Amino acid sequence: MKKHKGKKEEPSTVIQLAAAMQALGLYNGQNTEEEHQAEAARIGGEAYHYMLLVNALLGGVESEALHADSSGVKLGGFAYPPK
Repeated sequence: MKKHKGKKEEPSTVIQLAAAMQALGLYNGQNTEEEHQAEAARIGGEAYHYMLLVNALLGGVESEALHADSSGVKLGGFAYPPK
């Protein structure tokens, strides 16, 4: 675990990951412990379910970043992204 200013950083929970995905419109479930437990049991375990959520969130954020980068925003008089 990383430490920031003496505080130990804990990994995100599946509830937190799914909430972040909901904010991006990438998760349509109820985001309850029961739902995550059932999905973990269905696909083969909590660690696998956690890994899938983390990777899905990462993929969604990367996609949003690509869209933002290609938006043609001008920063300080310079076109972004540079041509």
